[in-house]
Amino acid sequence: MASDSLRQRHPPTRSASNGSSTKRSVARAVVATSASEWLAILALIFGGCCSNAYTLELATRQLPSSGTLITFAQFLITTLSALPHFIQRSPRAPWMELKPRVVPLYRWGVQVALYLSSSLLNNTAFAYNVPMSVHIVFRSGGLVINMVLGYAVQKTRYSLAQVASVLLVTAGVVASTFSSQSGPTTTNGERGEVGEYATGVALLFAALVITGLMGLWQERTFRLYGNQNWRESMFYSHLLSLPLFGLRSRALASDIAAANNTTRWYFALHHPHSTTRGDWAALVRPPTLDSTPARVFALDHLIPAIPAGWGKGVWVPSFWPPLVLNVATQLLCINGVNRLTAQVSSLSVTLVLVVRKALSLLISVLLVQRSTGTPALWTGAAAVLAGTIAYSLSKPPGSAKKTL
Repeated sequence: MASDSLRQRHPPTRSASNGSSTKRSVARAVVATSASEWLAILALIFGGCCSNAYTLELATRQLPSSGTLITFAQFLITTLSALPHFIQRSPRAPWMELKPRVVPLYRWGVQVALYLSSSLLNNTAFAYNVPMSVHIVFRSGGLVINMVLGYAVQKTRYSLAQVASVLLVTAGVVASTFSSQSGPTTTNGERGEVGEYATGVALLFAALVITGLMGLWQERTFRLYGNQNWRESMFYSHLLSLPLFGLRSRALASDIAAANNTTRWYFALHHPHSTTRGDWAALVRPPTLDSTPARVFALDHLIPAIPAGWGKGVWVPSFWPPLVLNVATQLLCINGVNRLTAQVSSLSVTLVLVVRKALSLLISVLLVQRSTGTPALWTGAAAVLAGTIAYSLSKPPGSAKKTL
């Protein structure tokens, strides 16, 4: 699930020297920014990012093993959407070329390997009966990995308040993970294998560690070449990843075949002439592998004035519409996060994204899973939320009297 921008994958490291620069609050930014701009930013983040998580869950619930296809689609469309910013005219055929890079290619190459690995691991975990609610809470626990890596690799010192906050986040992640251990079930209604669920959690943990390493690498890159190169980072991280999917060509072909074999949905301006559901549902061929019900999407009920002879309908495998919406909403989410980054401090961005993930958790449990959740899940989610906010509001390590 690559809904948040690369620039925000690593929480900010604060120090006494730059503490004043991070004190610019959302309230001050609101005063300096027009209401329409803020409405657009919040709509992109809470609408785009939450819709992205919702459509991802719809797709993975239908085909849990489609992680390679989902990742490939996200990377391809993100690359194409950013391409116009990086091409220029050339005197030689084909008369177009990429603009000169600011950052050396090898730095993007390392980031590509880390970013692609984490994305594949996160999306593959859905095949092991790990529900979206655990995905959201688990991936919100990145502070734990960031603190361990910061202490071990960068020799960063942390205040006791920060350590306590991270321990609270850790407890919340553990509680939420074990709350869903009995959730996975087989097609016969039996409890799923604990080992399979543990494998999915291990994949999420590995992705979290890789994301933390990528954050350290990216932070170093921005420190050397400037953080205004976030768009170049996003473009090359996705562009250079595409050839690597050749190593997973069989898995990608298998995912495409499974997607094409899902139940067909009918899209048209007008509802089919037959009045019984069985007539149009019988047209769905070949036999499908999933239990998704056949559906008709027609506009004539919303716009009765459409002439009767306009347009013919088309049958589409039901996996593709949620995937298309997922890729589209991901672009909206990335745009919203980066526009927010340009208006407020990294601290404020972190807090907004934590609230966004909390809303995504509510949507996942209440709307998609049609459940009220478990006390352990909500307790764990609350602990992660409280720990993240406490960490963000804690004093910079340089100004704390006691450090780790």
